[in-house]
Parts: sequence; structure tokens; C-alpha cells
Amino acid sequence: MLLLSSVTPVIKYVFQHSHVQPIGLASLRVMIGFLLLLSMTWLLDRRGLLSLSLKDLARLGSIGLLGVFSYAISAWGLMNTSVVHYALIYGLLPSLTAGLSVVFGHDRITAPKGIGILLSLAGCIVALYFAAPHEEAAFQFGDWFVLLFTVMMSAHIVFSSSVVKRFGVMVSNTVMFGSSSLVLSVGSMAWPNAGPDD
Repeated sequence: MLLLSSVTPVIKYVFQHSHVQPIGLASLRVMIGFLLLLSMTWLLDRRGLLSLSLKDLARLGSIGLLGVFSYAISAWGLMNTSVVHYALIYGLLPSLTAGLSVVFGHDRITAPKGIGILLSLAGCIVALYFAAPHEEAAFQFGDWFVLLFTVMMSAHIVFSSSVVKRFGVMVSNTVMFGSSSLVLSVGSMAWPNAGPDD
């Protein structure tokens, strides 16, 4: 939790004090994750990695684009909103995941679950509009990207659960990070830089 909570303010600081573009930063984050995952998977589950067919790679890659690629959307949102807004909106992840799990038939709705989802949504709205200082309370442009990122991550969690059970955690995440890393790397090379990267 300490590592996860430190990522957002650090990335915001990078955007405020350098010319790094969101897609470039997302590409770097995902590339580091992919290289670490590939090394560990090669040592621990090489057989599972080498047994994947092209169809399996395409399936894992498409689910990876839904979740891992969304880091670029997350970075774009953070560049255009405050850390407080980002944290409050991203806090909706468990509720949105539970809601999508019910919608797609992976889970059943119960009264406590439904009430929890509604309370989480209401709490986020109250915190955004009433708990923050007046100048920060308005819904900002980047908030929509953070909300989209949160929905994409929720969908990724729901749709990848059965796939991860089939292929294993290490193999699945390695391929998902690898496919997203490839797409983000190509995108970051094509994206025009606003200035020299620090």
C-alpha cells in the first residue's frame, strides 16, 4: 500500500517538473514491469510460457491492452487533475469491479453488496464536491480520464480472472505486460515531444 500510494504524487511531480509525455512515462513503467515479469517467468514457469499458442497470445494480449495499456490513460488523467481527485476516483475500483462482476454474471448481487457500491459512489461524489477546498472541488478535465482508467482496470480484473486461472499468474501477466509494452513503445516513439525529456 505504501508503494502504491507513493506512485501518484511522484508521477505528478515528474509531470510538473519535466517535459515527459504521459505515453512515454506509461511506456517506461510497463516496460520495467514486463522485463521483471519476463525474467521471473523464464526462471519459474518457462514451460508454461513456451506452450502458448498464437491464439493464446492474442487473447492474453487483448486483455492486457484493456488493463495494462490503460496506464497511459491514467497518466494523461493525472497530468490534468490533482493527486487528491485521482486518489478519490481511483478509490472506486473495488466498487466498480464488484458492479461489473455482477453485470457480467461472474457474481451475484446481494443487498449488502449493492448498498456498499452505492455508498462508495456517493462517498466519492461527496468528497470530490464538498470535502475538497472550493477551487479543487470542480470536476476537472483529467478526472474523466482517471474515471475511464478506473473502469478499464475494473473490466480487466473481471475479464482476466478466468484467463489467469487457465494460464497461471506469471505467464498471463508477462504476456499482458509484453503486448501493452509493445503498443506503448510504438506510441511513445510516434508521439511528438513537447520539449527535451529530463
